[in-house]
Amino acid sequence: MKKLQLKIKNQKKMQDLLFVIITLLTIAMTLFIFLYVGQKIDTAISSKFNSEVNGSGTVMTTTLGIVNNTSDWAFMTLFILLILSLIISSFMIYTHPVFVVVFIIMLTVFITASVYVANVYYEFSRIPEFATALENMPMTDYILTNLPLITLILGVLSIIIIYSKSQGQISSSAI
Repeated sequence: MKKLQLKIKNQKKMQDLLFVIITLLTIAMTLFIFLYVGQKIDTAISSKFNSEVNGSGTVMTTTLGIVNNTSDWAFMTLFILLILSLIISSFMIYTHPVFVVVFIIMLTVFITASVYVANVYYEFSRIPEFATALENMPMTDYILTNLPLITLILGVLSIIIIYSKSQGQISSSAI
C-alpha cells in the first residue's frame, strides 16, 4: 500500500511541471488577447472621446499604457511564483532514488510537450494583429520562446532536489 501511495505522489509531482507549462501558455495568450482588444478599443474610441469630452481620450490612452507595462511584470511575477511552488513541492515530497529514472523519462516527455507549446506560442505571437502587444511584453516573449530550455532547467533542478533530499533521509535513517 505504501508503494502505491509513493507512486501516486511521484505522478503528482511530475504533473506540477506540466501544470506550469500549460498555465504559462494560457496566461500569455490571454494577456495578448486583452492587450490587443484594449489597443483596438483605444484606437476606436480615443479620438471620439477627445472631440466630445474634454481630455477623456488622453486619460484612456494613459491608462492603457499603464496596463501594457504592468501586464508583462504580472506574467513574470506569476512565472516566479509558479517556479517557487514547484521547488517547494519538490522539497515536500519524499521519493525513493529509484524513481529518478521515471522522472527523467517524464521530463523528456515534458520537454517535448514544451517544444509544442513554444511553437504554438510562436505561431500565435507572429500574427500581425498581435505585433504591438508583443512589443509590450518582452519578458513573456523570452520565457515562452525559450520554454523547452526553462522546462529542462526546472526539471533537472526538481530532480536534484528530490534525489538529494532522498539521499539525506536514507543516510540519516540508517544511522
